[in-house]
Amino acid sequence: MTNRKVDGNENAKVLYKADPNSSDEFVVLVNPDMYSQWQTDKSIPLADVVSTFQVMRTVHGAQGFDGEASKQQLHSAFGVERADEAIPIILERGHLQNANLTDMTGRHDRDSSKRQQRH
Repeated sequence: MTNRKVDGNENAKVLYKADPNSSDEFVVLVNPDMYSQWQTDKSIPLADVVSTFQVMRTVHGAQGFDGEASKQQLHSAFGVERADEAIPIILERGHLQNANLTDMTGRHDRDSSKRQQRH
């Protein structure tokens, strides 16, 4: 899956580190404009905020994904086993990062890299 645009806006990542002693981080891809609105208005449907109902896990820092978080990893970190239950927790406790996004296979989005070079 590559990065997609939602309403013409590029995706961003919300990162959350459940355990400060671990290198594991959980990542949700979001539309940054809708995420900002959702922070103050929780009546906005999550389907308008997230790009996909997946929670990714990274052990390599913010630049690469290790894959989709397992039910066991979600349960250990959040006390839930389903991504749709963990996503609101990540969105509430995490922080937004607008950076070169890496798709689920670990490749960088070429368009995103070109845009950043022009700025």
